[in-house]
Amino acid sequence: ILTHEKFHEVMDKRHVRPVFLIDIAVPRDVDPEINDHDNAFVYDIDGIQNVADLNLSRRLEALPGAEAVVEQEVGSFVQWLEGLRIEPIVKEVYEHFDSLRRQEIHKNLKRFCDHEANDLEKLTCGIQKKILHRPTEILRQCDPETEEGRRTMELIRDLFGLK
Repeated sequence: ILTHEKFHEVMDKRHVRPVFLIDIAVPRDVDPEINDHDNAFVYDIDGIQNVADLNLSRRLEALPGAEAVVEQEVGSFVQWLEGLRIEPIVKEVYEHFDSLRRQEIHKNLKRFCDHEANDLEKLTCGIQKKILHRPTEILRQCDPETEEGRRTMELIRDLFGLK
């Protein structure tokens, strides 16, 4: 339908602007020789299929890497989700120690000047974090669904005098 001669007439009017032609008809409607013209790009169903096949093979080659990423992220998500079961006891430990820390600060605040109160707060918070770091790590590594995990959680509760 679109011959090489008709195409030249069109291109003379377009000057140097490129033209893209997609021919999906069977039999072809665009003369294949048009592709030899400067600034003319003809794509037929076979060429499109080749590009699609190439893209599919590239995606299939990338599939193992993508599956590995998904597997890793699922593992991270599951670990995070399991950690949520531990968070209530971690929170309970921190709240218990924070309550003790604040009580002691309040009892002893009269020994310090007003401008030292902020420094005392920072100092005791830092000490609390350092003391609770290792027990928190241990808690976050235990599985509350196992006997060992339940024993660890109970031990932490007993050790720190929690409910």
